[in-house]
Amino acid sequence: MRLLPAALGICSRGLSGALARALSDFGLEESFRLAAVRLHSHYGFSLAPERIRQATLGQCEKVAGQLEERAPVRHLPSTGAEAIATQCDGSMVCTVQTAAAGDARKQRRLEWKEARLCAAQSRGQATIHYEGGIVDVHRAGELWGLATAGAGWAAHTHLQPMGDGAGWIEEQAAICFPGAPFVLDLYHVLEYLWAAAETCAQKESPGRWCRRQKNKLLKGKAHQLIDELEAKSEPLSVPEEQAPVRIAHRYLAARAHQLDYPRALAQGLPVGTGMIESAHKQIIQKRLKGPGMAWLPQHAHLFIQARAKRATQIQNPKCQLNAA
Repeated sequence: MRLLPAALGICSRGLSGALARALSDFGLEESFRLAAVRLHSHYGFSLAPERIRQATLGQCEKVAGQLEERAPVRHLPSTGAEAIATQCDGSMVCTVQTAAAGDARKQRRLEWKEARLCAAQSRGQATIHYEGGIVDVHRAGELWGLATAGAGWAAHTHLQPMGDGAGWIEEQAAICFPGAPFVLDLYHVLEYLWAAAETCAQKESPGRWCRRQKNKLLKGKAHQLIDELEAKSEPLSVPEEQAPVRIAHRYLAARAHQLDYPRALAQGLPVGTGMIESAHKQIIQKRLKGPGMAWLPQHAHLFIQARAKRATQIQNPKCQLNAA
């Protein structure tokens, strides 16, 4: 029996709560090798990258345990935010599957899996609430609701769900936020218009033509744009890859009800999905995507969860979960 270590609450090769959090902070932000360099630079002693990996995963599992205890949003409070912009999107992450037996290096199978990320921000507030993970579309919808609830979703709140037009995003928005007007990301619309501009711009430059069409959208005249695209669409005999006007018309005509940008601007809400696009870069791509990187699916899921929660905590310490 070791009476003194037992009385002090320490053990061989153990980590204090503060050190475990420091290791996970380094490991969540950079590769474990660079995390070991940061540790020595800041604290003056060294640990192996594998030890930092174990500590980081341990902290991620604690955070995940707390997150999994939350129930999906079923009831809304009577008071909360006046208006919330809430967005969702997916990003591909390289994962690796290994055989149960044999040489794992020779039996590795790489597979790209979609990581889904949600972000919500109340009008006039700086804090953005994030949720994410490698989950199916149903769970992504639940996380979307939880992120929106974190931003102050209440019974009277004006919600503006946004996305790039992917079918699963529109479907989950209709399920999670019934009655809320879905708004199509303006940047994705402009990508289709730029492709069609060369054909449609006859007496002006393609750039000027695009700017005119953008102004129509912002003024609520989307029907005029759709009619113009229809009039200038290529014949059906033209192959699909050579018919950008026809493609743009089909894309916008099917989503005409999602082009109410004047209403969004009147509410002081964004008309683009820059919030979720930048979140992909900062939360997923910065740590999980790099040359030669491949993750076990369960570890990638834990890291995305922890980084999403960490991104929220950095802006607002009151959102902090107790991961000690």
